[in-house]
Amino acid sequence: MADIAKIVPHLSRQELASALEYSKTLPYLARRKYLREVIKVDLIGEADITNPQWLVDGTNFFTDVWSCKFGEGSSLKFKTIDFRIMIHDGSMLTDTKNSTLLVLMKYLICVQIHPRFNGGQTFGSYHSIRVITFALNFIDWILINGEKFNIGHSGLSSLSSNDFKNYFVNHVASPMSESLYNFNSRVSQWLINKTKQFSDEQIALAMADKPWTTEIPDDTDRVLSLTDEQLCRAKAVIFLRGDYYKRNGSWTFNTKAFIAEEYCNTLHGCHIAAAMPPELQSGHLNRHEYPRVPVDGWDGGNDLFDRTVRHLGAVRKLAAVDHFYYKVGFDVHIITSLEVANLIEDSDTGADGRFLSLPAEVPFKVIRVAAEALFERVDLVFDAMTKMCSEIYTRSKSNKRRLAQYNNVFTNLVTPELSLLGVKCWSISYGKLVGRESDFYYEKLRGFEGLYEAYETVYGLMLVLIGGLTARRQDEVKKLKSGHCLLPNTNPRLEENALTLYSLRFPGGKTGHAEDRQILSIPITSLIAKAIWKLQEFNDIFVELKLLKPGGPLFFSIARRSLETYKFTVKEYNHYLDVACDYSESAIIKLEDGIEHRFYIRQHQLRRFLAMAFFWSAGFDGLEILRYFLGHADVRHLYRYVTECLSGEVLRTVKVDKIVDSIISGKDDLVNIEIVKSYLSQKFGCADVIAMSENSMVEEYGYLLDNGLVTTNVPITTVGEKRRIHDEITALVTSHKLKLEPEFLSYDADEESNRLGFRLVLKLEFL
Repeated sequence: MADIAKIVPHLSRQELASALEYSKTLPYLARRKYLREVIKVDLIGEADITNPQWLVDGTNFFTDVWSCKFGEGSSLKFKTIDFRIMIHDGSMLTDTKNSTLLVLMKYLICVQIHPRFNGGQTFGSYHSIRVITFALNFIDWILINGEKFNIGHSGLSSLSSNDFKNYFVNHVASPMSESLYNFNSRVSQWLINKTKQFSDEQIALAMADKPWTTEIPDDTDRVLSLTDEQLCRAKAVIFLRGDYYKRNGSWTFNTKAFIAEEYCNTLHGCHIAAAMPPELQSGHLNRHEYPRVPVDGWDGGNDLFDRTVRHLGAVRKLAAVDHFYYKVGFDVHIITSLEVANLIEDSDTGADGRFLSLPAEVPFKVIRVAAEALFERVDLVFDAMTKMCSEIYTRSKSNKRRLAQYNNVFTNLVTPELSLLGVKCWSISYGKLVGRESDFYYEKLRGFEGLYEAYETVYGLMLVLIGGLTARRQDEVKKLKSGHCLLPNTNPRLEENALTLYSLRFPGGKTGHAEDRQILSIPITSLIAKAIWKLQEFNDIFVELKLLKPGGPLFFSIARRSLETYKFTVKEYNHYLDVACDYSESAIIKLEDGIEHRFYIRQHQLRRFLAMAFFWSAGFDGLEILRYFLGHADVRHLYRYVTECLSGEVLRTVKVDKIVDSIISGKDDLVNIEIVKSYLSQKFGCADVIAMSENSMVEEYGYLLDNGLVTTNVPITTVGEKRRIHDEITALVTSHKLKLEPEFLSYDADEESNRLGFRLVLKLEFL
């Protein structure tokens, strides 16, 4: 108050206090006006909501197209928001009759990153675009359901509590391309409509010209609602329309025309980047021996809780719009009263999580095979591949009889050691495999008969080994830098480095923002260090051959047909994992359809596998270590991540072991542990609860017992056993009379606020 009084000398301290108190009762715009006229100074001191600094290139709040710029320098981001779209009744959103609706939408976007509504904070470019996108998602949902809500006539006034609940329960799950924009179903219908524009003869000729259009992938690799015939016709039509592009020998559907046509009347939908339907891609990357066991979830999991919090926060700012700027037309209490926990409880993600985590024997087997391959096969295969690529790049690369050329080159490079390994030719096969021919292919794959397939196999095994024993996110593995990811960057196979402690250096997947990730490091075993060193040596040779740029990603791809190197994509990553699983013959199960399916590993499963294995062995005591190793900023997220897929029996065992350990070790690390110990003392008729080994009992009490100074009514061999305690705690936990739950706490540390820790609390219902 004293600082303000210096700049408003025309008012007494009491008058100033009264004016400020009165201003709080006014709507925002009226308050600003009052403070300017009465106090004669703009005490709020913030930019006008209708004049945000991030609107550039001559655009402003009232223009129909917004050019947005966020951040500066290397973090600079641009975005365009075009309000010139058609709504359900055929009118344009920018028409005069829809001005109220348009203004509400613009206010909702602006309040997302305005400091006034974010505790005075200003956001970086990445976060600014992200929170604005949440608002655009909600607006698109309104536009998509415009006819239902009759927004052309009623604006937002017809939105009910159930409508908002429906949005959060059913339309904010990841990926938004599906939960909100229904990408796959709309692609399916769009393709069916496009096939009607071509004759059967045109389609038949396209199929003959491009035989891969007739390939039918496994049902588990299909996401579109198309029959086999419709799929083949659709792929032929995409080719006829020119909507395919070729990359590294594979054809991929270019969704640009589809998105522009289908989502032209949305604000953000017209910019979505959805996952490509696998059945609309050609090439060997879709090949695997068995249909895959369905996998629910992806790297990092479907964290519906966090997503709901973020989207609800964006939509709740309609209350700020209603209070300060423009009435929204409905009771904002509808959205301010929504609770995340209730919304999550009502959510149905359509996935039972049955296969989210792998049976333990699956990763154990593949990791073991990978470790064996690291010492037995990698050097030979990598050496042959570098020589093969070097020879091909020094020769003429005619497209005719390329396979024959490659086999001729291979013949001159083959060594006795490579032959002993089983390698007989450059590649087993290029084309489509059916029937018994397919069976022979996988027999040859496991026999290492083709050099290229042997390369895919050892590369996949290296991914399993590194991804499984470092528990990194898939994107973190993909972004490892050759020559920079191993600390120290020395050869771990040398005797002088036998005792060296190595670390993995990588950009954190969820620290910093997309263009400026925090560089982290974690300790790794010498086995992983050796694997990374082999990959770096492989990279170095390609750099010397000028086939790669120095300092690039640790992992890269080699095209089967051209032997050119190219960026390592998620699809290649998953393909190499599939090859590793086929080679190591990971477990097969028969599902409800009566068909055998194979467990094809994904990186998020390897990550979760290590996390759960650590939790099984270390229990709650290892959560902080696990939190650091996995790179989880939020310990609540980590707890859900580890425990959501544990069976009740496993989680109960971990909790029982923790309680028993705290009791017999005399730890005071569980809230209410003394009450439990008191209960056990009364039940067993003793003064205290102590558990020791038999040797410890003899050492501690042997003399007293031998001399009759103390007595016991049970043999000493059973006194030292902790079995009775364990059985009693197990019975209490199983009957739900005793519960062990984490309680999450906020605390300040090193001048940083909102750091989150936890303590373990025993909840008792037996006293």
